[in-house]
Amino acid sequence: MKLYLALRKIASHKLVTAPMNKHHNFILAFALTFLFFLQMMGILVESIYILDLMNTSLDAKVLGLLFFFSPVLLIPFRKRTPHWALWLVFGLLFITRGIVPYVDTFGKFLASGFGTGSALLLLIFLMTARQKDDSRPHLALAASTGLALAVAFSVLLRTLNYSLDYSLAPSGGWLGWGLALLLGWTLTRLTLEDKPAVPRSDNRGVVSALLGIFLTITLVYFAFSAPSVIARWTQGNYFLIVMTVSLLSMSWVFIALTKPDLFGRISRRALLIWNLFFSLSLTLTILAQRVSFPLTVDSPAVIVGTPNWIQYLPLMCMLLSFPVIFFDLHIFFSVIQQADSSPHMLVPGMLFGSLIMVLLVFINIFTNVWGYVEPVSLIFRNQFWLFGISRGDTIYGDARLCEPAIAFDIKI
Repeated sequence: MKLYLALRKIASHKLVTAPMNKHHNFILAFALTFLFFLQMMGILVESIYILDLMNTSLDAKVLGLLFFFSPVLLIPFRKRTPHWALWLVFGLLFITRGIVPYVDTFGKFLASGFGTGSALLLLIFLMTARQKDDSRPHLALAASTGLALAVAFSVLLRTLNYSLDYSLAPSGGWLGWGLALLLGWTLTRLTLEDKPAVPRSDNRGVVSALLGIFLTITLVYFAFSAPSVIARWTQGNYFLIVMTVSLLSMSWVFIALTKPDLFGRISRRALLIWNLFFSLSLTLTILAQRVSFPLTVDSPAVIVGTPNWIQYLPLMCMLLSFPVIFFDLHIFFSVIQQADSSPHMLVPGMLFGSLIMVLLVFINIFTNVWGYVEPVSLIFRNQFWLFGISRGDTIYGDARLCEPAIAFDIKI
């Protein structure tokens, strides 16, 4: 049997077959939350890096990474999460996202930190929300479509300002306020689940799913939310790379809104091949453009030539296969919806996912800025390709761990 049977089971609860036009607000809420999280975490990491640039070691400013662990604030709400918490979190996100283009580096550090924490908490609330007409939206389809839309938004905003996000520049700050207001409007169409946190004997499926969600968001943060990074790394055609990422992201949105049942026709074998093909292409794209660092100050200068067509083959394969990350996200959010957890029950998985995200961000920094935390950083010097392998193995491994939670009784 195919993965289609698993999604048919979800559809029997009126999830997949429900008209997606009823849930546009839910999709837009996810899209804007993902977008703000990517923007805020990017500024937070950038601010820490800038403030510590003149030092040869990390200092107290690195504690700003604790903002990634804001879900710990939900631990006291074991019985019910109050509805006012949603609007408190949104209010904080609204203010910090609005002011971040206008403040100095230290101000950006503080604003983006609170914004990152608020976006993470808002993401938890969206995982347990429902429409005000009491209909339960298809969480998995809304979240995966929202991420695809967030990628398209991010690419558009960066294209408008020569690879720098226009809404994060002082001249485009008004757009940030407007998007935040739009997010607030979508939240007025949703309501939190009013149910107590019920302990479960086995929460591993939810934790694995949340880890997969964070790994997917991390990959989007590293590459696909800013495809100019891919163009610069590979010396590829900027226009073609940006257009490919944009068109494929919007194609996913179009299919999700018009033919969502098509996603259920992909077999487990096809999903495995798709994931492995993308991960291999991603790794080879990095390796094909990798330049050996000089060993000493007396080493000959490194001369980087123009790549040949063979070096571009992995890049093309990676770009054409990257929408698999949206399918992976679809699976992970299906697990979350099947578990029907309260915000409090999602906290352990959110904290674990945040920890892995922070570690991956630092590993990526250590590949280039390798002299900060010896001897650990030396191990990762120029090892950019490690993330490609860890991404593929971990995400598909998590997909297999999540299968029991959504009854993936599939035969190949």
